[in-house]
Amino acid sequence: KIDQSFVREQHRDPKARAIVEAILAMSEHIGLTVTAEGVETAAQLTMLRDQGCPLIQGYLIGMPNPAHKALALLRENQDRERTTADLLL
Repeated sequence: KIDQSFVREQHRDPKARAIVEAILAMSEHIGLTVTAEGVETAAQLTMLRDQGCPLIQGYLIGMPNPAHKALALLRENQDRERTTADLLL
């Protein structure tokens, strides 16, 4: 994971941007998938996408949920995928 402090500061601090870029380059080189945490703004998302960050998490995407709500969301998504797959067949 890329710590939220680097995500938050990378548009202002060249050192934070360099750390994010180094983490992404290193992870790609050794075949690991990276998640940037604490993404709260569209500008942060755009910068991370431009740098090739594959996954993000943070308030921009959604607020944290208790386990029972997260499970319900996963079940809804699974049901939606099944319905879509049935329509494609």
